Amino acid sequence: MDLAQAPGGQTVEGDFLRASAVSLGADHPTVAAALTPEQAVDANPAYARAAGQRPLLKQLAGMLPARRYALRTEQTYVTWCHRFLLFVGAQDGAGAADLAALGKADVERLLAHLAVDRNVSASTQNQALNALVFLFRHVLERPLDEMAFSRAAAAAAAGGTGQG
Repeated sequence: MDLAQAPGGQTVEGDFLRASAVSLGADHPTVAAALTPEQAVDANPAYARAAGQRPLLKQLAGMLPARRYALRTEQTYVTWCHRFLLFVGAQDGAGAADLAALGKADVERLLAHLAVDRNVSASTQNQALNALVFLFRHVLERPLDEMAFSRAAAAAAAGGTGQG
């Protein structure tokens, strides 16, 4: 069936549709799927302030597709690692995190900050934790040990009271 010959197809003005179209951002899946991981990091304006962290973020972004992570998971992991580096840099007062000095205590501080100060959900906290575990295990090649940190209130939301 030739849709251009249909009555509705003849009334649509293609120039109007093209002119009113909105450009998709670099983080949109349609556009991001065509970019290399390094291009995706460079194209995201959120990472412009973090020029010193870009090599690490690019390395992280390059490792995720090789391990067959979903595009949105890749984007989320890079974003959480970027937030972590900004958090640690702001906490230390230096502005930029020293990668060699980063460790379990820094991750615990961020996770506690998310739960206590930012009041995020348990699933958001787990997402950040998974991103940081990947960063430390696969990019920095320093796996994190067992951690102790303030958990978001998942038990209360699930109906559990924590009392026996």
